[in-house]
Amino acid sequence: MAKKLLIVISSLLISIFALCACGYNPKPIEHEDYSKADVVGNGGLAVKQGKYLYFVNGVSDYTSSNKIGAVVKGAIMRYTLDEQDNITGDPVTIVPKKVFSSYAGAGIYVYGDWIYYVTPSEVSSASGKTLTDYIEFMRTKVDGTGTQTIKRIEGNSTQYAFINGFLVYYSDNKLVSINCENKKETVISETVSSYYIPKVVNKADSKITDADNLVYFIENKPEDDKSSKTYNSLYAVTADGNIKVKLITFDTYDKGNDYTKCYTLSISGYADDVLYFVKSYTANGESTTAGTYAYNFKDFMSADAAYEASRETKITPINYSMIYPMENGKYLLADSSDMYIYDSTAATYDKLNKEDSFATITKLNNIKDGYVYYTGSSQKLYRYKLDGTKVVEPLIKDTFDTTFLYPTLIGENVYYIKSDDYKYCYVAKIGDKEGKMIGIMSEADESAKASASSSATAK
Repeated sequence: MAKKLLIVISSLLISIFALCACGYNPKPIEHEDYSKADVVGNGGLAVKQGKYLYFVNGVSDYTSSNKIGAVVKGAIMRYTLDEQDNITGDPVTIVPKKVFSSYAGAGIYVYGDWIYYVTPSEVSSASGKTLTDYIEFMRTKVDGTGTQTIKRIEGNSTQYAFINGFLVYYSDNKLVSINCENKKETVISETVSSYYIPKVVNKADSKITDADNLVYFIENKPEDDKSSKTYNSLYAVTADGNIKVKLITFDTYDKGNDYTKCYTLSISGYADDVLYFVKSYTANGESTTAGTYAYNFKDFMSADAAYEASRETKITPINYSMIYPMENGKYLLADSSDMYIYDSTAATYDKLNKEDSFATITKLNNIKDGYVYYTGSSQKLYRYKLDGTKVVEPLIKDTFDTTFLYPTLIGENVYYIKSDDYKYCYVAKIGDKEGKMIGIMSEADESAKASASSSATAK
């Protein structure tokens, strides 16, 4: 009884300490109203809304202070852009709270008048120790006012995304949607093995489709299914959790007992309303890849939607971890070490040259103007011309820090965290070999940099 009472008291104290961290009431920051303007970059390190650029001013950690109002490193700042998207004037701090978590798949989002982000929680235990494994999903108005906590959870590597006023997060096999306005929670599923939210960082809001805003996930075989069938199920669900469609499951392709048509699925990518996934089946105790497939979700979702065979296409009999559509039935396929151009009409593979500068592929950032942009294991940005010339071009000499986020491409600009200059945000135009810091360095980092420079000079 005493132990239970102690747990309750500790929980209450955590809540009280968290509530006491509030009370931040700044004056509104002067701004132009771009709430109806196109947004590019949602989910990245930097987001463009109208003539404003919002960006994360560097990567901090869990040990430094996160007291709202006092944070510089990791804060959300804003620049005004000119007609060529060059930054002008001085940066303005909008959210003086550090944006950071151990999940590198999502950054900041801007919808209408609100900026959405994740931050390490300042929740304290009964002993006053900050519990660094807690994070908070928050939002602040673009004028710097109205800061709100949407949800506080344990698990600083929790996967998440903000989609049109809803927070969707995945933790401990549970997929949850939260209305950011009224905080209503909807548990979408509690038996999720993986999920996928399309990354539309390089796409303007006005171009985003209904399929772009869907959440796709794989649900494990139910525990009460004691059959020998090996399978899982693919779902699509709206961000609010209201419409959920089971697309593929154990009997989608065969109503009998042909286990070679009973699949285990894994999602490999998404582009232009099309979801790409790999099918494999188990026969005689061995797992066999059936191939990489595509399903077209254009104008698909409704309360009574169901699998349509005409929407599914087999792309290749081989499993690739990364796939991007090109033109005329061609696809860019990639694994960690190689890229191929696959012609689905001729069923031919053209392996792209492997050069020293090719590097291990850790992330395909974008396909733009006939080039594929990718981040290599060396944490540098490259691009590869897709016209058959097979030339790899290193773009920027700077090395990126991808502890929190990968580089974000908006138009001709690349925004990234430079790893060897105290981890602040830099920008470089495509073709530039060096970038420039666009944020403000904290006093502590300025002092450390000056001290390091003095020591180097003395030697």
